[in-house]
Amino acid sequence: MKKDNRKYIPWLIFVTSFLFISIFTNAYLTSANEASRVATIIALEQTGEFKLNGQKYISEDFEKFNFSYSWDIIEKNGNYFSDKLPVFTILGFVIKKLIPYNFPELPRDFSLAYYFLTLFTVGICYSFLLVYFYKSARLVGVNYKLGALATLLLGLGTIILPFSTVFANHVPAALFLYLGFYFYLKDIKLKQRHKSHLFLIGFFITLAAVVEITIGTIFWLLFFIFLISKKDKGIILFLLGGLPWIVLHLYFNYKITGDFLPALLHFNWHPNPAYNPLLDSFLGRVSYLFTLTISPLKGFIFYNPLVLYCFYAIYKIIKRKLFFYKESIGLLICFLLPFFIWWFFTYDASGASYGLRWVIPYLPLFFFFLTVYFRDSKFKYQNLLIISVISVFIALVGLINPWTTEIRALNLKFDFPLLGNLFLIKSYFL
Repeated sequence: MKKDNRKYIPWLIFVTSFLFISIFTNAYLTSANEASRVATIIALEQTGEFKLNGQKYISEDFEKFNFSYSWDIIEKNGNYFSDKLPVFTILGFVIKKLIPYNFPELPRDFSLAYYFLTLFTVGICYSFLLVYFYKSARLVGVNYKLGALATLLLGLGTIILPFSTVFANHVPAALFLYLGFYFYLKDIKLKQRHKSHLFLIGFFITLAAVVEITIGTIFWLLFFIFLISKKDKGIILFLLGGLPWIVLHLYFNYKITGDFLPALLHFNWHPNPAYNPLLDSFLGRVSYLFTLTISPLKGFIFYNPLVLYCFYAIYKIIKRKLFFYKESIGLLICFLLPFFIWWFFTYDASGASYGLRWVIPYLPLFFFFLTVYFRDSKFKYQNLLIISVISVFIALVGLINPWTTEIRALNLKFDFPLLGNLFLIKSYFL
């Protein structure tokens, strides 16, 4: 009897995606976002403290690139700290302990330490994310061909790809959030609530919340309310699963800020707060909505065109009350709440990034419902060929540099990261 090799597809996805991402993983820093975290890791290695005083990684200015690495910090009583959530940085610090290389003196220098740190904190999360996305699709009855195709498009046709090559928290947050969702799906498959699954759901959703606070916290609250509404006694296991991460989060916040609030919520401590007075008007906010959604500057739909089909699929699932329609409603709620926060209370549309990187944790969930819709409908997913090619092209261009800091050195007359990255290729050979 011929052996079924399909069960090896998850292994194939992991190995090929990990080898692929290892080719493109960055070996030097080009953003204040990364420098803020790496500077903290260096400080912990050298002094055992979170203080960044005297760190070249946050004081280096680059006239050529027209930016400073000192943007993503806070100042408290004459001391400087990273404004990033601490748990992800601590995870990076633990991984760095296993790497036999030191960071270079200057952040722009080639660094094997940075390369392996990024590969084994972010790159490996990219591979596991694709594996569990495929496994979740198969879990709900999607055939292996459609599951593999959807996995391929998620990994190569969204900005998950470029942001898997730099030391940023978005792809790990996407993995942790999706793992929580995966164990929720396993309960649906078993048609009963499994105690260990509730513990793992709490573990991973809470981990997502302490890595990506806005998105993760809203998902955590929604699931918590769901368990209360069901009078599910397993809520204790859900809370216990997340307790270690909550304790660590609060402890490290206290070490940095002297209270339990994370540094990024101490707005008055930022020496360089993001602010644009033009956005204080009604028309300014309308324009900002365009920037966040469909503009070539940052629009999450522009840089992830397949999301349009995801929204179409979610709409159809809800309208026809297909399987997972309640979960589709929950996903929309968890997406719209942070989106309105971004729209009305932020000014920089995720900073110097290739597209709106804040949406990355949602993309696997969007693609899951798109895949489920294809499973349950007569829609010919071959019709996605053109938009899929465009999506893959956009994501691959993002690999040139997921941060737009280098583009500023070109002094272009437009602010268009996609085209700017193409111009960067030319500049590398001049």
